[in-house]
Amino acid sequence: MTSLKGTLRAQMGDGDEGLVAVLHQTVMPAMFVMIVFSYMLLTFLRNLCANIEVGEVFTKDNLRLIRGIGFTLVSYNLANIVIGFWSSAVMGNYLGENAILKNGLSFSKTASSVQFDLPQYFISNPGGLLAGCLVLMLTEAFRQGLALKTENDLTV
Repeated sequence: MTSLKGTLRAQMGDGDEGLVAVLHQTVMPAMFVMIVFSYMLLTFLRNLCANIEVGEVFTKDNLRLIRGIGFTLVSYNLANIVIGFWSSAVMGNYLGENAILKNGLSFSKTASSVQFDLPQYFISNPGGLLAGCLVLMLTEAFRQGLALKTENDLTV
């Protein structure tokens, strides 16, 4: 047998302290990353909207904020890729040592034998990386707009 597919459902209060510890090791880092990057992204967006509301569109501050949004999106997606591999390794190790399937089969202890996917609301989708790259490209358009605005202000 080369692969199994299914959903692991675990109740935190079922008495298996090892499983609870492994679930904490895999879910908590993903939650922490999601909270930190969400805070950063929402802070950048709030500041950008506040600047635009007062009529400051093409400014160095807005350019920095848009660049920060792009880097935050890209970094969040890359961090989630790393967390996904790490979670698979941790869960694969636990299942390799503690799980026995029907008919006496057991999991291999290699990280590649288990693909442990965190719930979708903890991780980003592949489009998030593309969105981050597009925002970084938009930053270049804002930089050129700022250069035109500065040139226009100097000619008056």
